[in-house]
Amino acid sequence: MKYIDSSWVKSLALGGQVLSSGGGGDTKNFETILEDIIEKKGKIQLINVDDIFDNSYYCSNGMMGISNVIDSYEFTGSNGVDTIKRMEDVEECKISGIYPYEGAGINLLYPIITAKLMDLPIIDGDIMGRCFTQLQMTTLELNNISISPFILKDTMNIMHVFNGKDTREIESEIRKVLSRIDDLGFFASGIEKGEMLKKLLIPGTLSFAKNIGDAFNNSSYEEIIEDIKNAAEKTPYGKVVKLFKARVISVEEAKFNKEWTRFSFIGIEENKKGIFSILAKDQFLLTYNNQKISCTSPDIIAAIDLETLKPVTFLKLKKDMEVGVFAVEVPDTHKTEDGINLMGLQAFGYKLPYKSIKELNE
Repeated sequence: MKYIDSSWVKSLALGGQVLSSGGGGDTKNFETILEDIIEKKGKIQLINVDDIFDNSYYCSNGMMGISNVIDSYEFTGSNGVDTIKRMEDVEECKISGIYPYEGAGINLLYPIITAKLMDLPIIDGDIMGRCFTQLQMTTLELNNISISPFILKDTMNIMHVFNGKDTREIESEIRKVLSRIDDLGFFASGIEKGEMLKKLLIPGTLSFAKNIGDAFNNSSYEEIIEDIKNAAEKTPYGKVVKLFKARVISVEEAKFNKEWTRFSFIGIEENKKGIFSILAKDQFLLTYNNQKISCTSPDIIAAIDLETLKPVTFLKLKKDMEVGVFAVEVPDTHKTEDGINLMGLQAFGYKLPYKSIKELNE
């Protein structure tokens, strides 16, 4: 039997930042909350996907909102508990465990907090496999399973229940509610019996995040990447590929769409002095090495500050920083035709066909 104790927290946060592909928000407040809860209430049981009970009900838990609002909000974890309890009332059942909706960033840590406050186990798996900004980008959607009922608690402590088959329509209604207050909410969704979840969950994502985080105990970028490669070998994820080491020379709105940001770099390695770039829309979605595409969504793009040897998110990547940028290949579920249509660049309005990391970097 596995448990999450205080020794896991920092590694989970670091690994979650890598899997966020530059998104996912600032985890510092949530690290502190989780450490305090573990100190007061003890460790959290972590159960493998294969060990959940077929006829028991399980549910995801998380939060959604704008990063600067999240960073200024005083969190306790009680909001997550309230959404799970409301889900139990709506569905007239008992929740036997919680899983992360997205196994990255804040939403990797938040459901662990909720699980411990309710004395429930957390499942070692999620339905996104990384961070995405749209609720439909999950294995639920790939299997035509609705996120309904979707329980939302806003910061005015009002509960909202959304129903329907179309996840995009549900998300549109959720965003309307949140925009009227402060663009921050807490949710419970994806309630399913264990028998179905065994087919839907990407297994081992919390353990993978922890192992990625452990890699940052090393004292060099190369050693960190090597340990992340080793960690990926034991998971549904694929290749880990170094893309470039470079210094940020500009951060600006992309010319083709002001909702996108272009990070431009100049190489700092003797044998790779070219020009590189990352295109981002709240998360890193596309990289170029000397005007040649080197990685695209849904594969994960991550940056490490070469001075601090820590992950750098979309909002923290600034001019003159020197970073190492690498890619992590997502599970095969994301690379099917349906997966690419749902999570590839075209889903973000950028019409470019998907090619694997291996194809792009041969």
